[in-house]
Amino acid sequence: MLTCNYKVHPKDVDFTGRMTTVALCDYILQSAGEDADSRGFGVRDLGKRDATWVLSRLAVETERPLAEHESFSIATWVESLDRIFTTRHHEVRDSDGNVTARATTQWSVINRTTRSLVSLDWLDCATEPRQIGIERPRKLRPAASYSTEESHRVRYSDIDFNGHTNTTRYIAWMFDMLDIDKLKSRIIRRLDANFIRESRYGQTLALRLDESDEDALFAVVSDTTVMLAGISSPF
Repeated sequence: MLTCNYKVHPKDVDFTGRMTTVALCDYILQSAGEDADSRGFGVRDLGKRDATWVLSRLAVETERPLAEHESFSIATWVESLDRIFTTRHHEVRDSDGNVTARATTQWSVINRTTRSLVSLDWLDCATEPRQIGIERPRKLRPAASYSTEESHRVRYSDIDFNGHTNTTRYIAWMFDMLDIDKLKSRIIRRLDANFIRESRYGQTLALRLDESDEDALFAVVSDTTVMLAGISSPF
């Protein structure tokens, strides 16, 4: 287990002064990278195999949003490992040691040239089968229908070092479509996201949202489904 120490910067909060879910997810994924680097199977190490990590599923539950300038830590560890996927837990605590959020991420490795999945049989990784009270990321299904749809062309600012759309950009697109009045007064309690296909620079995507008082379902679609996400409420 690795514990990473961070601070909430002004760029991480919205107009409520609270850390955004997008920023929280970014720090959660950063902690995964730091742990993998420290254990010899980070992105640079995989690069020697012409491979890279990609996120498959994500679940985040928030107890209390962190505020601007707060210090916090994220403890992370690999909970399980099989031939294709590895599951990792993350526990976010404030400076007083109180848990403010929990997350579970599921990862796989792809070949950078062929973009196909790579077996993890080679990965020598100690696991810690310790649970933290969060349900594993849910397998999401498209909504029966969507009330809102927008078009988005993948731009330079959307692309990460893997050459595809950055994970947190999808989540940001979803929040941009939500009712802003709800975001002013409510807390996002749980977020689930399934990353199904890559999207690349220049692609035109359909962003679809079905929003109610209790939850929201989001989809990113090209010629097939690229990503699905859901927010459980009240939010």
